[in-house]
Amino acid sequence: MAIAQEEALLSRELDLIISTNAFVDNPAFEHVLLNKENFVAISSQDSIHDGSTTTLRMLVDTQPFIRFSRASTLGIRVERILRYNELDLPRKLEVDHADTLTLLVAQGLGWAITTPTCLLQTGTRFVDVIHLTPIEKGNSSRSIFLVGRRGEFPILSKTIADVVKQSLLALLDSHVKLRQYVPAGGIDIGE
Repeated sequence: MAIAQEEALLSRELDLIISTNAFVDNPAFEHVLLNKENFVAISSQDSIHDGSTTTLRMLVDTQPFIRFSRASTLGIRVERILRYNELDLPRKLEVDHADTLTLLVAQGLGWAITTPTCLLQTGTRFVDVIHLTPIEKGNSSRSIFLVGRRGEFPILSKTIADVVKQSLLALLDSHVKLRQYVPAGGIDIGE
């Protein structure tokens, strides 16, 4: 996917993209950081019974793991977190979309690792039934960039970056319940 995006920018099929890949190795491109976020484990509120602090080990011992597709960028990042935590979990269920993953977790079918912006895209539908668990060891962060060809569209790039950042902040300000999806330090809006 990243190669296709890079080629589309170089061939002028696309002028700007929003991507987790900043293409820093290609001097033809420049990028603007839109936001950076930490991964978080999610489980159904119903799966947390005794009031104790939830850990990844507790989730592993009590529920099946729901994965992002191994072919996806998110899936690859989540696998790294699992390996760092020495968790070798069976491959039972993989999904392609954040909405599907969150729905399955909300229904109590397992737990998952995702990002706050993936949760935000589901709106307030699941905020009362999802429990967030910080990933203490081996957490990874994901950055999202606006990328374009160097020196082209500087005003448009700045305008788009500002609109994206303000929209994310407005979303969190206008939907108080969604703030629960963003633990302290969960999302850092690029300056």
